[in-house]
Amino acid sequence: MKNNLIISSLRKTLGLLPHQFKMRSLFMLILTMFNSILDLIGLAALLPFFGVILTPGFIQENEWLRLFYELLNFQSETNFIIFLSLLILGIIITKNLIGLWINYIQGKFTWTVYHHLATKMLRGTYDKGYLYFTNNNSNKIFNNIVYSTELFCTTLVQKLIIFINELLILIFICISLMVYDYKIILILISTVVPVYSFFYYITKGEIQEIGRKQYEIAPHIKKPIFEIIFGINDVIINNSFRSFSDKFSKAVKDISRYKIRGEMLTHTSPRLMEVAVIMAVLILMLYGVLYIKDRNMIITLIGIFGLAAYRAIPTINRMMIAIMSIKSAQHIFPVLETIREIKVIDNKDEISFNSRIELDGLSFQYPNTQTYSLSNVSFTIKRGESIGLIGKSGSGKTTLMNVLLQFVTQTSGDIKLDGKPLSLNNLPSWRKKIGYVSQDVFLIDGSVAENIAFGMPHDELDEAMLNKVIEQASLKEVIDNLENGIHHAIGERGVKLSGGQRQRLGIARALYSGAEILFFDEATSALDSVTEGEITESIRKLSSSDLTMFIIAHRITTLKYCDRIIEMSEGVVVGESDYNTIYQKMNK
Repeated sequence: MKNNLIISSLRKTLGLLPHQFKMRSLFMLILTMFNSILDLIGLAALLPFFGVILTPGFIQENEWLRLFYELLNFQSETNFIIFLSLLILGIIITKNLIGLWINYIQGKFTWTVYHHLATKMLRGTYDKGYLYFTNNNSNKIFNNIVYSTELFCTTLVQKLIIFINELLILIFICISLMVYDYKIILILISTVVPVYSFFYYITKGEIQEIGRKQYEIAPHIKKPIFEIIFGINDVIINNSFRSFSDKFSKAVKDISRYKIRGEMLTHTSPRLMEVAVIMAVLILMLYGVLYIKDRNMIITLIGIFGLAAYRAIPTINRMMIAIMSIKSAQHIFPVLETIREIKVIDNKDEISFNSRIELDGLSFQYPNTQTYSLSNVSFTIKRGESIGLIGKSGSGKTTLMNVLLQFVTQTSGDIKLDGKPLSLNNLPSWRKKIGYVSQDVFLIDGSVAENIAFGMPHDELDEAMLNKVIEQASLKEVIDNLENGIHHAIGERGVKLSGGQRQRLGIARALYSGAEILFFDEATSALDSVTEGEITESIRKLSSSDLTMFIIAHRITTLKYCDRIIEMSEGVVVGESDYNTIYQKMNK
């Protein structure tokens, strides 16, 4: 029973739901049962009507119909039949209106679960940290956050509800037929169950494979599209569109092949049902001809079977499609299992920075590597100091900055602020104090103001603070020349700005957040010498304030206004000097 597909999927699904959704899922099950009862009532309401139409004297023979007929004082069977028709129509309409309301409640529940899981999955993915994002393809990450949670809700949650609902309806139908004539249910079971059991047995492996393959291929469809979008300049210059188009075409072709196979299996189900039902009808008719002499009884038997089949056939078909869908979605459980690992950490401890930052024996080793990228790095930075970091590629300076930013956590050693070690509990407090300007400043498709106040709601923009940081970042002249000032749209990834303007906007963003410590990661390496001079001048203005700065530079001239310059090699500090000494040394 534990390995049964439905039981196993139901257990895993409930395991992924938090407590409040488990209680609501119980309510959904009650609604499902109520909906099943309504469907049975709608079906049962037709039975007396067919009895009155097909069997002479049926009203007088049936105690309840006779009582109803006499109580309402009907004078003719025709008027009574008309009344029954209208009553049954009213019951069916009411039943379906209530059913629609139940469907709405079920749909709302499903998409509320999606909202919860997708949001939690996003948070859990974000909490995996910098290395997870740098080591995994962005399209795969997107797939896990959006597609896996949507598939969970639309395929597993919805289809499980559908399966349970249809199973209950089928049980009610079978019980009713058993009460009337057990031979009908035996004929139905003996024809339909073997056909569907054989079909599921031979296709269950392929069904799961189709679902898994579609999930794996999906990121490869988005990947070349985003590469064309974000690399359009290089695509045009290198005339490489064909290469990306071929990748896209292959992925679409591959996923189409699996979708066709999936659709064929889905379409096979109702056709098998048609074959099974025709077999059942033929067997029932042969049974009637051979064993029942009363032709009226044969007609009644076939009518009841037809009525049962009218409701049972779609029920069995929906159950089969639900089983196939649930089977095809089994691959997402391992992806969603990570949600259980997400823990809320109370990291509200404050950490102050009034005098110094101490690096005490910092070492760092990337996962699955044999060597240390940082080894026993120790030095102290006073508040208000500007520290330059230089060294050849691979010397460890970028790794050191990543550790200071806590993109990665040191393997050993401590970062101390005013003597207090930086930890997971006070990490948010630390991040409120730091700002980061990278070589390639990430800009969103929005206005200057939205990019400076990155991630802040538009109605919470502080224009006074915006104007202050624009002045500090030497952006005022640029903003004044824009048509809409700080509300000017800069295009996706800042395509309407020059490289130097993007860098200064990055500086303004870092300052807007109230940063006390600024990190520059080769912020001028992609700029020409004139623009680099402008950014260096901006850094000079900032160095005269109370800001503490760490600057990695491609060109030594960028470090002109640093108080100290630390040289690194192979993950260790090999020297410390000032700008003039290093400049003279490099120009000998």
